[in-house]
Amino acid sequence: MLEALYFLYLISFILQPIAMLPTIISQMKEAGGAAKHLFEVLDWQNERQDGEMTLVDQKRENEAPHLKDDANGEANRMSEGGAESDDDVDSVAVVSFEHLTFGYDEGNTVLNDISFQAVQGDMVPIVGASGGGKSTIFKLLCGFNEPGEHAGTIQLFGKSLTDWNLTSLRSHISMVSQEPSLFPATIAENIGYGRLEATREEIVEAAIAAHAH
Repeated sequence: MLEALYFLYLISFILQPIAMLPTIISQMKEAGGAAKHLFEVLDWQNERQDGEMTLVDQKRENEAPHLKDDANGEANRMSEGGAESDDDVDSVAVVSFEHLTFGYDEGNTVLNDISFQAVQGDMVPIVGASGGGKSTIFKLLCGFNEPGEHAGTIQLFGKSLTDWNLTSLRSHISMVSQEPSLFPATIAENIGYGRLEATREEIVEAAIAAHAH
């Protein structure tokens, strides 16, 4: 009788950990997924060092922007010989992709030898199937991804994208994603995220303009 009691007592120590195994396995799977995302962030390469070129908006009749070089403070209109008239400025390609090839993974090319130009005032539609690289073009233009050393060039107003200050560059580009991302915050905070100094009235005005009010 005593041996039976000892046996049941020991069995209780064994059964309890076994009963917890499904919960532990589930937690390990969740932790593995979280760890994968964490290591992806840790493996990210640092963004390139900012260039010195910044966009300076000019209140001109044709609203054509020109460049400012922070290193010497001199404004330069972006044409090879230096544009002297509004017509010259208008003819300079605002955005130029030349023989660009890009892929997120080795052997998986998303863009293959892409070339196009967008001139001041042009409206350029980029049409393609889902997953064809349309969003990738804008990510490259914003500097979120970098093309390889011998994978073509991206120029903005005739200057390589690497010459540009990323903060200034991104502040002049707007992108509406097909899958909106919302931060765990209020609607007002989500709308005002792009302009942290925006007042309540400006946020409401933006919401009304976007038919979200």
